[in-house]
Amino acid sequence: MRASRGEAKAYDLDSPYEYYETAGFTETGYDTSRIKMCSENAYNRLNYTAVRQNDILVSCAGVGGVGRARVCFINHRPAPSCTGDVFILRLPSPLGEIVYLLLKSKFGRAQIERLCNGTGTLNINANELMSLEIPLLDKDTDAKMAKGLRSVWELHNRAMKIKTKRIASGVELQDAQKDSTYLRLIRQAVDRQDELVSEMESLLGENKTD
Repeated sequence: MRASRGEAKAYDLDSPYEYYETAGFTETGYDTSRIKMCSENAYNRLNYTAVRQNDILVSCAGVGGVGRARVCFINHRPAPSCTGDVFILRLPSPLGEIVYLLLKSKFGRAQIERLCNGTGTLNINANELMSLEIPLLDKDTDAKMAKGLRSVWELHNRAMKIKTKRIASGVELQDAQKDSTYLRLIRQAVDRQDELVSEMESLLGENKTD
């Protein structure tokens, strides 16, 4: 995030304002152990992009972001916040959970990749994002998928609390990420989410052959 004219610095460690970016995306949620804090001026300039719990963040620029169809579900409750090169999808449950799984699936990634434009930098715009095809599943399946994702996020949040506590105690980031309990919880979260994504892909495959 660049500082605007007249703004001395964009980041401020003592600020109460969080800044969300693609770099914080992990496989199963946002890395809450290292959320950047932005200056009050930057927040005032971007607070219309405030991130809320249950938002889906979609990277909208850059080879490492939209080029890999990167998405993140915000399952924690953010502080006052803003974001930059990230689109926010704000949908009711369980539609939000279903769309998130779609975007994590090979079918969703393929849709985003087809929509990418630009030459030097890959980009996607809001109109293109809103043109994504969303599957219509029965209510029982929707509820089952949403419940499964809640178990993923419970594991993710437990892992983030351990990592945050380790960093706060003075442990270096690389060492905190090697904590055995942290690694076990993250592996469980990833495995469970992979199961749900595979189930979504099976359902989408069946729909395509009907």
